[in-house]
Amino acid sequence: ILAGISIPRLSGFRDKAEEVVCTSNMNQLEKYYVNYLDSNNLDHNDSHFEMAKSEMFGNTRLCPRKGIINWNGDGVMCSIHSNQDNSDDDEGGGEEVPYL
Repeated sequence: ILAGISIPRLSGFRDKAEEVVCTSNMNQLEKYYVNYLDSNNLDHNDSHFEMAKSEMFGNTRLCPRKGIINWNGDGVMCSIHSNQDNSDDDEGGGEEVPYL
């Protein structure tokens, strides 16, 4: 019975950990890429982004779930983790708790 309860819960922890890794990698890459463009007096294009991504991460997969990482003009995005509703990350769990 305990295994039946705990195994689904553990998979939720794994999903959250993968999302945190991906988000962290996207944040690092975004900072690096903006600095890369600024330092080299470049404007964004896909080849510059791929070059910066390769310089920083090499062949390492940025998203543990194999999401596609690209630049959308506003920042680095993952095809899997950037489209999720992150309302549960808000302070207070996304819902107000009434005072009793």
